[in-house]
Amino acid sequence: MSELPLKGNFSFSKVQVRLIQSNEQKLWQSLMKKHHYLGFSNLMGERLQYVATVDGTWVALLAWASAALKIRDRDMWIGWDQQTKMKRLKFVVNNWRFLILPEFHIPNLASKILAINLKRLNQDWFEKYYHPVLMVETFVDSSRFKATSYKASGWLEVGETSGYRRHYEKYIYHGQKKRILLKPLVTGAKQILQSPMIHPIFINNTNQFKRSPLMNNFALPLEGPDGLLNLVRSLPDGRSVHGLRHRKEGLMMVSILATLAGAITYKGILKWAQALSEEYREKILLWKMPSVSTVRRFLLKLDTDKIDQIITEWLLRHDSLKGKIIAVDGKVVRGSYKDSKKKKGIQLLSAVIHQEGTVIAQKQIDSKTNEIPELRNLLNDINIEGSVITADALHTQTKTAGFIIKKADYIFTVKENQKSLLEDIKNALENPYFTPYHQHAETIEKGHGRIDMRNITVLRGCPMKNTFPGSSQIFKVERIRQNLAGDTISKETAYCITSLGHEMADPERLLDMIRGHWTIENKLHHVRDVTFKEDSSRIRTGNGAHAMAILKNISINILRTAGVKNIRSAICDCAWDSKKIFQLFCDRVR
Repeated sequence: MSELPLKGNFSFSKVQVRLIQSNEQKLWQSLMKKHHYLGFSNLMGERLQYVATVDGTWVALLAWASAALKIRDRDMWIGWDQQTKMKRLKFVVNNWRFLILPEFHIPNLASKILAINLKRLNQDWFEKYYHPVLMVETFVDSSRFKATSYKASGWLEVGETSGYRRHYEKYIYHGQKKRILLKPLVTGAKQILQSPMIHPIFINNTNQFKRSPLMNNFALPLEGPDGLLNLVRSLPDGRSVHGLRHRKEGLMMVSILATLAGAITYKGILKWAQALSEEYREKILLWKMPSVSTVRRFLLKLDTDKIDQIITEWLLRHDSLKGKIIAVDGKVVRGSYKDSKKKKGIQLLSAVIHQEGTVIAQKQIDSKTNEIPELRNLLNDINIEGSVITADALHTQTKTAGFIIKKADYIFTVKENQKSLLEDIKNALENPYFTPYHQHAETIEKGHGRIDMRNITVLRGCPMKNTFPGSSQIFKVERIRQNLAGDTISKETAYCITSLGHEMADPERLLDMIRGHWTIENKLHHVRDVTFKEDSSRIRTGNGAHAMAILKNISINILRTAGVKNIRSAICDCAWDSKKIFQLFCDRVR
């Protein structure tokens, strides 16, 4: 560090406050331990450390950390009840340490540094912890300090502490009461903190918990050893070997690519093929133009279960599932029943990666069984080691949980089909004895003419861990939907159990994952129903409905992994220009 300029040349315009760098951590700690009367101990929870400099010279150190849990006068001034405080406490940050280095005591320097730090604190906190700061607090020892620098920066004195300090899970009385000072950082902070619902004006700042993609974007190859063409060559052909005029590679490729262009019928596939240029037909090995009956016969004869398996293996060659979050969900193709006596169509169980909405495995449920045992068969076909499986209440079964925890983790919703487990979770979450072990998080979104608020309450440790295999945490998610005027439209509560411990999944992460499971309906089922009109399809005989579902899944996977967000728009582009379809692959056609 360079020497500080002489006081006569000192200018407040030269004062800068910045976050410390990782290689400065030891120096920062040693200076704090040496010169601050409270010394230094490792910070826990959310925290940020700053240094104030003048021309590169360190003149002050600051540390901010999570707010104190039990401060009676502060809570009374804000107007908190216990439940609201636990939801809002993360929006208050404590000025844990503020040290002006002993050789640099310049009048008004402390208040200047504090003011500069507060201007950037909110943004820094949001970038690291995905939520803003509404208010800051500090505690001042009156026997040592007058709190002049804080009051000069607009801090309010609201009372004093009770003379206790926290030591692990206990509170020890030391008798040294301190003055409590608070400073709101946004207009109306007190009203926002005391309200059970966050004010709509605050929504744009709390659209939080943005996560990086769980799967690297990659373009699927068309040619080569791992290309789509080579995959098609390995698919079984159910047609008779006698009198074959069309290669299976050409028929399968044209079916897949036509689906990418929005074809949803056998006739639609043929029309797209007829409009394809000769260059592109040769590229996909479609040497002769087939008839509608040829396309129909080929797809009806497909071994759909084998194809599902081969496609899964192909997709997973390009990326491991380790660390991924996989939703398992079933869907009935309602238009696929053959006659009036069979009211229910074929049922497909799919495994879908949350973030991308890509289908990595699919299995048809036999009419003589149901989804529960088939989930284990579905996951047996893929390597789920190190991943997280999310499923709805139907799959909240001890056998399923025991199967998953051998290689992965789970998050299950719990409903009335597991009455005793549901009651145990409710009782544990409402038991006052467990309240100190609760953790909370919240997200708020505005769109489609409404406000969606989601609150999560997590109990670290699971009282049911001896009765439900692998269980580590239980939690509830409250979803409240309001109109823009603030009137509640709907309110629902979901109870869940997970094998993920709190060190692996904090409340924000759990809320993100359970919400990710709910969005599968939009990312997969809605796309197949609305964009590809699956439920209104008239394809019912043989394996036709299952085969068309496979084609749609492949199309969705190709578009998702190419980075497409709006599937409908991308399909329209592909329908207008066939070249755009080939540009989705690594080895693109120019």
